[in-house]
Amino acid sequence: MAERKRLRIQPADLLYLVALVCLVAGVFLAARRSKVGVVDFAKVAAEVGFEEQLALNSVRWRNEAAAKSQELVAEFQETRIALQEEMASAGTEDEKTEFQVDLAARQRRLEGSLRQISREIVEQGQQQVMEFRKRLSPIIADIARKKRMDIVVDSSSSSMLYCNGKVDMTAA
Repeated sequence: MAERKRLRIQPADLLYLVALVCLVAGVFLAARRSKVGVVDFAKVAAEVGFEEQLALNSVRWRNEAAAKSQELVAEFQETRIALQEEMASAGTEDEKTEFQVDLAARQRRLEGSLRQISREIVEQGQQQVMEFRKRLSPIIADIARKKRMDIVVDSSSSSMLYCNGKVDMTAA
């Protein structure tokens, strides 16, 4: 029978091998992937009645805007009729031109006011969504901490709703 040779490992070599295994294991353990949670903000909004409230407010805002717009247009129409009557009685072409310039300036102001009303409707909707997200934020953060999530994103907009602060976004 062939004689087996026993392999003898020196203590220093064994210590080196153990340190190398620990180093490799440490690298793998330290390179933990971030745990990401996904929230369907639209679904949450629908479930708590936010979408319905936003729709109701939107209808109210549009009705208020329509009333205000109609009021502005009616005022403009009255002014336009008065200016046209004055323009008809104007003696010179310069006076007529002056009335036309005045009427055009008033029309531009009306159009600017109508655009502003439209912007305000959009801003009101955006403000309400931001307030809802702000109220929802501590709840999402609490759930994320309990579930040991590093990041939570909204599935519909891909916006970040929570980050635990330990995630290095520059390494992504």
